[in-house]
Amino acid sequence: MDDLDSMYDWDVGEIKVLSTMHLCNQIIHYRYMFARSAKPKQFSDLVLVSDYKMKLGIFKVQVDDLVELFSKFAAKDSGIDRDGVAYRISWHEQSGEYVREIIEDEHLS
Repeated sequence: MDDLDSMYDWDVGEIKVLSTMHLCNQIIHYRYMFARSAKPKQFSDLVLVSDYKMKLGIFKVQVDDLVELFSKFAAKDSGIDRDGVAYRISWHEQSGEYVREIIEDEHLS
């Protein structure tokens, strides 16, 4: 952790909220990725350098936030749309088709 901390001043960086789609894209298409931890086997954050925008900045994401986000995908019959709204697909007997139901109080940017 010390090497990255000596290279970057995390306190002067900008805080940006990424959409779920953008964050997943950064994870999939990273140029460099570092899992950081203060204690062995207890990751605290993930640091990503984008392949596409590698000269523009670096992303640092808290592992707890990633686990919370990915747990939404692990829920049965659930998803997250482009706006970060959690939903599930269920069969609607009356209409004879699947319908999208928004999961109340679940919104991820």
